[in-house]
Amino acid sequence: MNGSGGGHGGGFGDGSGSSFAHVEYGHNPAPDYPVEARRRAEHGTVVLRIKVAADGAVAMVEVAQSSGFDLLDDAALDAVRRGWRFVPARRDGVALESWVEVPIRFALTQAQAN
Repeated sequence: MNGSGGGHGGGFGDGSGSSFAHVEYGHNPAPDYPVEARRRAEHGTVVLRIKVAADGAVAMVEVAQSSGFDLLDDAALDAVRRGWRFVPARRDGVALESWVEVPIRFALTQAQAN
């Protein structure tokens, strides 16, 4: 089972009415569910705060809210750092650097818990 990104993310702007960056979920690989975390039945949602560059690349990523498990938090961070892309925020047609929060959910299914 892989982790999965969900939600729309919330942007952080400068109050100027610009649109926010958003995740290209279809183009970004889901994080791997760490084997050891699965063995321990660890699950939860980590919320990442991501600085999106004007070209859509990840400029910085940090944990905004932990899942409660370091292995899951680290797997989410690693996945985003491995090359996630975003649609950058724009103001008057010009791409801008911005921040977005992205929840990544790690969930075990009954079939995987066996």
